[in-house]
Amino acid sequence: MNDRCKDSGITLMGYSLFGYAPQLFRMKGFPAIGTTGRNVLDRIGAKYGKTAYQVALNWLLRQEDLVAIPKALNHVHIAHNLQALNWELKQEEVKLIENSFPVKKS
Repeated sequence: MNDRCKDSGITLMGYSLFGYAPQLFRMKGFPAIGTTGRNVLDRIGAKYGKTAYQVALNWLLRQEDLVAIPKALNHVHIAHNLQALNWELKQEEVKLIENSFPVKKS
């Protein structure tokens, strides 16, 4: 879908990305604890003192042509989401995430 949007000059917007966009995680929602993908996010997060969700949100916010709007139900959740900002994944970490969660081409 993203390729079609790019070709048409449309910016893709995602709201509540982890709860309502399971296609980003192979139609299974956010990766469960102990799965390969979750282990990748957890290991990267441990380096920065971040959660797997914060790592994933950081990666999503780096994507060109995608506006990510994370859901937040309260001020605590907003504070957690903000922890995905002001730090940068290394290029090898970005590649590791992309290899762990390949996007299907439509």
